[in-house]
Amino acid sequence: MLRDDYLMRFIQTFMAGLVAAKRAVGNDAFGPARLSLDALALDYLGINLEKVATQSLVVLTVGRPPYEIAMAADILTEYALLESAQGIQSSAMQVRALRLYEHALTQDSAQLRHSERRVRLRALVHETSEHADLDVQTRRFTLLERLDLFGQAEDLLFALAETGWADARVYGRSFFERLLTYDEERLVAGGLPRAECLQGLSDLMAMGDGPREGSGTSR
Repeated sequence: MLRDDYLMRFIQTFMAGLVAAKRAVGNDAFGPARLSLDALALDYLGINLEKVATQSLVVLTVGRPPYEIAMAADILTEYALLESAQGIQSSAMQVRALRLYEHALTQDSAQLRHSERRVRLRALVHETSEHADLDVQTRRFTLLERLDLFGQAEDLLFALAETGWADARVYGRSFFERLLTYDEERLVAGGLPRAECLQGLSDLMAMGDGPREGSGTSR
């Protein structure tokens, strides 16, 4: 087990490598960017970039600590940007990264303490907003909450409920009940003050009795 202080330095060095790869993409140096990502995958995960991108998620994640799974997601997110910059469809890579982030954060939410990762994940959640797959959208809902973007998570919850998501009430009730344990400052910062959180819970439980007042509006 790596000590926390060593692990933080370890991850910061990794993050610096990602910045270098992103800079190369920005300069249209696609070959060097791919080589940088491949080197990061080998150095930090022990496998090459191709395996990070194609190995089954079960094989990729089994036995790995959360920080390595989050690193794999970081690498894939930057790889998706590289592909997109070259005009290559990257949505499958983005979805794969989204699933890896959720897997890592379910095991250890502290993986979001790195500001660079929060920025990267927030952008990824935004970029996958138009994806039609319900599984992707429910994962986005989970990650919006983990990013403390509570108002956006609530909007997505009701949008999914209105499309007939069968588990909306179960997931939504748990979501609102968790939020109600937080202090007002955190709720306001996340875009969902306590009064609106209580109203959202009431609206969710009443769904099916008529249209939701203010449905589709951002709180």
